[in-house]
Amino acid sequence: MLLVRGLCCRWNYSDHLPFWWNRLWENKKFNSSLKRRYIAHRKSVLRNDNIDQLIEQFENTLSAHQPLNFKKWPLMGKKIWPNKYKSQSHKEELDLLKTWIKQRLIWLDQQWGRNAIE
Repeated sequence: MLLVRGLCCRWNYSDHLPFWWNRLWENKKFNSSLKRRYIAHRKSVLRNDNIDQLIEQFENTLSAHQPLNFKKWPLMGKKIWPNKYKSQSHKEELDLLKTWIKQRLIWLDQQWGRNAIE
């Protein structure tokens, strides 16, 4: 069970975990397959530079519409439950997203074999 500590946000979703969730993590074949699959994706689509490139592509696609969005829904800088952080700009939101994804990948690397990735 050490492998999955922190994998899901139990504070909000614990009532919705399927009955088989904890048993799945006890299965050695599943764990081995999961690690191999994660490492393969981490070397390709989940590489840090690829993640940054994807976010930049999405940003380029959406940049013209972003001002219209916040004109219609002026939420920037306002507290929105359950978010703990309120951004002051769209750029700040993007930076937060990139940071969160990178921190999450670091955590996953620690769980499923960072040494195999490098």
